[in-house]
Amino acid sequence: AIRYAQHYVYNTFPDDWYLLIDSDICLTEQFIDFKTNHLPSLDQNFIYGLNERLDFKSLSDLEKCINYTRYDHKGYVYGYFQLYKQKFYYNTSRDASHCDSDFVTNFAKSMMISGIQCAHLGSRSHWSGDRKIGSDFKL
Repeated sequence: AIRYAQHYVYNTFPDDWYLLIDSDICLTEQFIDFKTNHLPSLDQNFIYGLNERLDFKSLSDLEKCINYTRYDHKGYVYGYFQLYKQKFYYNTSRDASHCDSDFVTNFAKSMMISGIQCAHLGSRSHWSGDRKIGSDFKL
């Protein structure tokens, strides 16, 4: 599905920046400011991730920005947020366990963006697509 979407946006928006983002990620208004004021100055050969992801277990905690855990990304640009300009494609895969890390290797360098938080709905990773695990996020 990601490769299909990439093919579409690369052809429809050939000169734009691209953001791969998971459906359980919420961006803050900080990203709008960043996109407006800093995106043009980024190195087009790099791929960028976010330095701060907060994992929430409930909608009320998200709305109040309380009771979260900070995700330890270990300085790596994971697939929940990948901002890039060069047109590379995701490899085909059976699940999401390696395709995001494989994708990053296409770029000259990966960098983390500081000063912008994102929220993750739930504390579990869902890369296997296992419906038995489910989400721990409560409305």
